Amino acid sequence: MSAVNEQFLAAYDAQRLSDQRDYYDRRAKEYRRSARQLNTVNVSLLALASICGVAGATWSDLAVEFGLAAAGLSAVAAAVTAWADVIGFAPNAELYEATSGSLFNLSAQQPRNRSAATDEEVAVYVRTIEGQLMGEVRAWRERWGEQAEQLGRVETPWPAPEPDANAADE
Repeated sequence: MSAVNEQFLAAYDAQRLSDQRDYYDRRAKEYRRSARQLNTVNVSLLALASICGVAGATWSDLAVEFGLAAAGLSAVAAAVTAWADVIGFAPNAELYEATSGSLFNLSAQQPRNRSAATDEEVAVYVRTIEGQLMGEVRAWRERWGEQAEQLGRVETPWPAPEPDANAADE
């Protein structure tokens, strides 16, 4: 129970907790905005492909040209969709939003009376918050593995263990 704990909690909340929540909120908004932009691009490409299809049916002397344009626009829309799926804008935004929400809920668990907080109460509070942040790191590792698998390359950022030379002898 000291002014040190009170100062620490105030600094921790301002410099760590609030900063992390702001970061996760900004990233979630960025990913949501990117997802909306890609949806707009896809809808536009598919609308243009449809217009080309109708134009080809209307002006039969240009049917081949409009058909090729419609096919090309559809292919680009499919590529954009596949790319957006690999990047995973919506799932990534959900991870950011979930972590931000968890941090908001955990902030309510801080000791009620900062000036009377014991060292143990402060430690439990900080461990809980840091545990949530580490859980977010684990979620990103899992998400990274899913993305690598979708790309067809299952590489790891750490080296694979060397095979045991003695195992072949047994």
